[in-house]
Amino acid sequence: MSTSGTELIDLLYFIVAFIPLVPIVLIFLQKKYVKESLVFLMVICIANFIENMVLIMPGSNPDPLRNMFSLAESCLVIVMCARELQPPPRRAMHGFLLAFLAASITFYSIKGISEPQAGFRLLQYLVVILAAGILFFDMLGRDDVFMHNHPMTWFAAGTIFYFVTAAIVDLSGKPGAPLDDRNLMLNIASFARYFLYSVAVIRYDGEGPPDSDFY
Repeated sequence: MSTSGTELIDLLYFIVAFIPLVPIVLIFLQKKYVKESLVFLMVICIANFIENMVLIMPGSNPDPLRNMFSLAESCLVIVMCARELQPPPRRAMHGFLLAFLAASITFYSIKGISEPQAGFRLLQYLVVILAAGILFFDMLGRDDVFMHNHPMTWFAAGTIFYFVTAAIVDLSGKPGAPLDDRNLMLNIASFARYFLYSVAVIRYDGEGPPDSDFY
């Protein structure tokens, strides 16, 4: 979530800050909190909600928070995408996750996590888009799954839509670019993302493929 200096738009952003709670409420209302995939989804939503709450607090320093939450969210999304894949690509994605995590820790150790790292955050967005894209096209390739009925298809679609928008917003962050327009675009994408996550929760009725263990 992003904030601006316009009171009316800030009110909209304040409302958007609570949207990550919607999938969580649906999970508990439908008693799906024992589903492993939805546990990961809950953690992602809770992390985003906490980030939003801290960022709207007056005097908060957004850079270290965004860096930490962006890295944690990227890793959670990759894990969630990987566990829905069949064993060979799943193992490859887990190996990629370890390499990505090691590279991220090294980068922040050298550059510092409290500094703005827009370029590296953009790389994290691209990594998430790649992971969600692999999951999305894997779902399309399954003969026994209808794309519009499988919950992880909705999760992948929401993730791709949001992070593609976030990448576009970051790339358009040039001097003179209208800040309010970029923030509004990002928050609309956030609303769409959690709407699709909510659809994923509603349609979730199982634990994915039979061999969906971690490795």
